[in-house]
Amino acid sequence: MMKTWWPLLIFAVWGLFSRYIYVCFLRDNQCCETRSVGALPQTNNLSLILDGKTLLDGYDQFAFATNNVAPELVANNKEFLEKTAAYLKLHPDQNLTITGYYKPDESQESVGIYENLGIARAATVRTMLVERGIPELSMQIDGKRLESTDPTQSLTFDITHPDMVAEGETRAAPEQNSFFDINFRDVSFEVASAQFTTGTQFDTYADSLVTYCTANPAKTIEVVGHTDITSSEASNLKLGQKRAEAVRAYLKKMGIKNNIKASSKGETEPVDNTNTEAGNQRNRRVQIRIE
Repeated sequence: MMKTWWPLLIFAVWGLFSRYIYVCFLRDNQCCETRSVGALPQTNNLSLILDGKTLLDGYDQFAFATNNVAPELVANNKEFLEKTAAYLKLHPDQNLTITGYYKPDESQESVGIYENLGIARAATVRTMLVERGIPELSMQIDGKRLESTDPTQSLTFDITHPDMVAEGETRAAPEQNSFFDINFRDVSFEVASAQFTTGTQFDTYADSLVTYCTANPAKTIEVVGHTDITSSEASNLKLGQKRAEAVRAYLKKMGIKNNIKASSKGETEPVDNTNTEAGNQRNRRVQIRIE
């Protein structure tokens, strides 16, 4: 009787093993890397773009569960990160901008020190590239509300080259949005005024900055004021300086004893379109750098 069952048992084990090999390794590690309920589905419309030219194409969008900042990676995503890191290592003079998106039904509030969920998602992916050897300062991040008809878009990756700016064109200044170089638009100023009120994003960052400065008293902090273009360049330069000085005074009042410098860029470093109200609203900001 035992001899009769042995061939059947071996056949059954072999069948299970063959299916495991097929599903786990031949089908993109599907048994090991699965999407959770609520995560965005995979689509193969993710590209790496260099000033309009496609460098990598046909990769799966990173999938984020609703209101989550960490993507659920599959092998295809990891390959995209590895190839992107390899390209940036070969071209250290080029900069990468990662833009994260959030859906209309997701939270639009600030996430930690980040202005919105999109920036927080881009920051998470930037960290993955830092782990692959790419300097953080060579990558900028941004976040936007998803207006596309494609609900699966979660990230875009755009590389810029300093020599590829058309004659007469002004490229918007990149935003670092890291702990050591961060922009705040939730610091609200009245029109033509240096009096301000803080928001959740700024308060969260300021609390962390107090802790950091206590542990690093030799570090210098720089507060930079930026404006829109609704007044003259000279007036905006003065207004940016007054706003930076107001934020410096606020940080001193919080107990930061480090050297804090205040400076202004006025209207000269926009991060968005200066011809729209939405763009000008993004350009009115305060930037804090840790030197």
